[in-house]
Amino acid sequence: MINFETLKRTHKPNNYLVADRENCPNARADREPPVLAHPPATVHAAWEAVTARQARTIRTDGDSDTMTYEYVQRSALFRFPDTITIRFLDAGQGRTKLLIYSASKVGYSDMGVNRRRVSDWLSALEAELLA
Repeated sequence: MINFETLKRTHKPNNYLVADRENCPNARADREPPVLAHPPATVHAAWEAVTARQARTIRTDGDSDTMTYEYVQRSALFRFPDTITIRFLDAGQGRTKLLIYSASKVGYSDMGVNRRRVSDWLSALEAELLA
């Protein structure tokens, strides 16, 4: 499982990072982390519901102390594994900040798959929290 505090991205364009310098100082992020108006436990439960609906996706690791979890989603055609790591940070006042790193384990380019996955999953998470 990756550690956001020490993460260093590769030169390959087959990954996508949602983070800030405070929590991920050694890597350039593609997007600032969202801050959701729900406590970490609520956001985590909603995230689990979202990932349970994703095709070819399993949770492979987790650390409840740091609220960091890892998932693997395999591509439909060739079954290539992509790893998705998320950390739920207490942002105070009942809010949660999310750090997410999605990376392909095979190949050089991902044709935007990791960016789309993170965007789609975050949209699904927001919808799940509103339900």
